[in-house]
Amino acid sequence: MIRAVTVDWWHTLAEPPRDWEPFAKRTRIEGIQAILRAHGVECTLARLDIAYDLWTEHLARRWKRNVDLSGEQQIADLLASAGYDRVVDGDALSEIAGVIGRPLVDRPPPIHDGAIDALRSLKARGVGLAIISNTGRTWGQFLRQVQEKVGMAGLFDHRTFSDEARVRKPAPEIFAQTLAALDVEPDEAVHVGDDVTADVGGAKDVGMRAVWYDTGTWPGADGSRADAVIHSWRELPEVVARW
Repeated sequence: MIRAVTVDWWHTLAEPPRDWEPFAKRTRIEGIQAILRAHGVECTLARLDIAYDLWTEHLARRWKRNVDLSGEQQIADLLASAGYDRVVDGDALSEIAGVIGRPLVDRPPPIHDGAIDALRSLKARGVGLAIISNTGRTWGQFLRQVQEKVGMAGLFDHRTFSDEARVRKPAPEIFAQTLAALDVEPDEAVHVGDDVTADVGGAKDVGMRAVWYDTGTWPGADGSRADAVIHSWRELPEVVARW
């Protein structure tokens, strides 16, 4: 019997807005420049632009090892890349954190059609619900705000975000943390996601069932390890009911 369903966030529940990365980068570096100047640190957008790209490279190397940094550590890395790590005080760091989250909070992503209704249907049956998300630079503290805005208040029993867990899918630890929080065994849980490596492979490797949400985002992806494949959120409650 399935007692819990865990779900991915990006490309599964939510879709990044069009031109998201350029928009987010521009908003962040302009906001950081304004904060640094307000705290007496003169800087140029060109320097912050280069630092942002270096920061991206540093994060990508860690993510390939399925590890993540906290928000505070990410800011420290960004400022070090720009050469400002020794001249920024604590108040500025707090303000910079807000700037990192501003693009997401101010421009919430569209939610996949039928997702909230499908999850509410499962919750009404007594199924526990959780999010397991690799957050990138959209940290858990900001995703929680967005989820409140888009009508997901009170929907999830637990939310595991990689910047808080310090580990990323498909590493088994992030799934194990979530299962422990839900108090269920792996064979009592299903994970739903669009990524056949991070979501399907990660879930299967810890003994969970896996549903591949095939959105066409990853052409040529091999979803053969999945226990089921869906193309619409409306299909999910019936699939879970079979188990």
